Order: sequence, then structure tokens, then C-alpha cells
Amino acid sequence: MLCAALLLAADRGRSRAEARLRRAARERRDGLARHRAELDAHRAELARQRDRALVTEQQLRDREAELTGFAAAAADHLHAPLHTIAGFTELMLEDGTQLDPATRGFLGRIGAGTGRMLSLVDSLLVYATTNDAALKLEPVDVGGLALGVVAGCLDHVTGEPPSVDVGDLPVVTADADLLGEVISRLVDNAVRFVRHGTAARVTITAREHTPGRWRIEVADRGIGVPQEQRTRIFAPFHRAPAAEGFPGAGLGLAVCRRIVDLHGGELGVEPNPGGGSLFWFTLAASPVAPAPGPELLAADLA
Repeated sequence: MLCAALLLAADRGRSRAEARLRRAARERRDGLARHRAELDAHRAELARQRDRALVTEQQLRDREAELTGFAAAAADHLHAPLHTIAGFTELMLEDGTQLDPATRGFLGRIGAGTGRMLSLVDSLLVYATTNDAALKLEPVDVGGLALGVVAGCLDHVTGEPPSVDVGDLPVVTADADLLGEVISRLVDNAVRFVRHGTAARVTITAREHTPGRWRIEVADRGIGVPQEQRTRIFAPFHRAPAAEGFPGAGLGLAVCRRIVDLHGGELGVEPNPGGGSLFWFTLAASPVAPAPGPELLAADLA
């Protein structure tokens, strides 16, 4: 009797253990099913987000292409009439000996406004077309190029001429025309953004950035760039608060960034020790010397 009771108790214990095991296995299966369902839902949501991101990216690309085409078309169509206005205004000022002072003043304002508009149109055209420009890479003597750029800038300076010191600059691999655009815009900014009544002081130097790459630096003693603006100023049409009251549309540095990016380089700005700003960009060193060209000496800038 006792033996039968023990066997019955053991059988019931086994049954309860088996039931617990079956229940645990069922719970694990249900948990795995829920986990798989959650994982599938998460994967589906990621796929939807990826699809939305791809659509948004394509929309942004289409929008950018549309805006770029509009800027290029607008600039191209505005160029001719603005040049006509500027040309006739200049002729009237030169030949208008019978003009009274007020009329000459009005014409002078028309000419100045037209010049600013032409500068903006030129910047728009360069910005719109640079992104798809085909680079003509060749060895470029940065020193000779910088001297030519500086001479051109000085030809258009009115008032006290700036002090521009061109140091010993390297030979790099670049598109000479686009590199000249970068140097021209950086030097133009360095000359323009100075405190009123102060002559500009600009220095163009270079040093090795990394093996095989040069860092070209354009330093000034101008109004400077606040730390919080040192990234934002390279965005198109953005102007730092300190630039208010100075001419410009906020495209020059954006053009520089596009050109430097095309060359696979970097562009940045730092505070210049002693005051002002130091703009810099990097380019690959050239393994060969450039073809000989006309020499332009520092004395030519005097």
C-alpha cells in the first residue's frame, strides 16, 4: 500500500514537472514569436525610414539642381543688361560736361548700384557653375598666381592702398583659374573687411599641412570672425553680424568652399594672433614644376 502511494506521488510529481516544462517551453515559444514580430516591425519601420530618406535626398538634389539652374540662368540673363546700364552710365558721366552736380550724383549712384549688382551676378554665376566644373589640374605656382591676383585687386582700390605681403609660396596641383578665384576672393575680403579709417594689412604665406599637401594662409588685421561664426560664414548668403555695413552678398566664401572641395582640400578660418582673421585652405603638392610664364615681381605691386 505504501509502495503504491509512493509511486502515485512520484508519478504526480513527474506530471507536474512535465507540465511546468511544457508551460515554460510554450512561454519561450510565445516570447520568441513576439520578439520576431517586434524585430520584423522594426525592420519594416527602418525600411520605410530609409525609403523616405532616399526620397527626401532625391528631392533635395532635384531642388538644388533646380535652384542652381535658376541662379545660372538668372545671372546669365542679367549680365548683358547690367553691363549696358553700367556702360551708358559711364559714358554719360564722361561726356556729360553740361550735367549739373545733382544729376552727376544720381548717375554716380546708378553706376555704383549697377557695379554691386554685377558683382552679385558674377558671384551667383560662379557659385552655380562651380559645382559641376571640370577641373583642369596642372602644376600651379601659387606665388606667381597670388602676385597677379594682388596686382589686379590693387588696380581697383580707391583711397589708401592696402599692404599686401606675398611670401614664398609652393607649387601645387590645381585648376589655375579656380585657384585664382579662391585667392582673389580671400584677398578681396581681407582688403574690404577692415575697420573704417584703417588701411588693410594682408599676408599670404604657406606651410606644409601633411606630407604631400600644402596649407595656404591669407591673414589680415581686419574685423575678425567670432568663434560661433567660424563655420557658418562658409554657407551661401550667410553674413556674420560684424559684416553689417560692408558691401557683399555672402557668396564669396561659399564659392571658395566649393572650389576647395572640388580639389579635395579643406577650408577654414582661425583668429590671427594680434587681431584679425587667418583664412586657410589645403591643396596637393605638385610633383613637377609648372610651365614657365611671365614673371611678376613684388615690385610690380608698388
